[in-house]
Amino acid sequence: MASMAGFAILSAVALQLNLAVAFPQAPASVPGLPSTLSWQNSPAAWQFDSDNKVLRKSAGSKTD
Repeated sequence: MASMAGFAILSAVALQLNLAVAFPQAPASVPGLPSTLSWQNSPAAWQFDSDNKVLRKSAGSKTD
């Protein structure tokens, strides 16, 4: 039973790594800006609402 659980965890990790390589995150872009956006420091989270054209980002701890 323990070997089945270990195999399941290993399979899940392998799947996540394959998805990360196969589908890299596309750079964020905002209509009206001349180029794509890039982060100097990675945000804790971000989301672009294309319907309302709103970019939301969250800073991690120990940031301005």
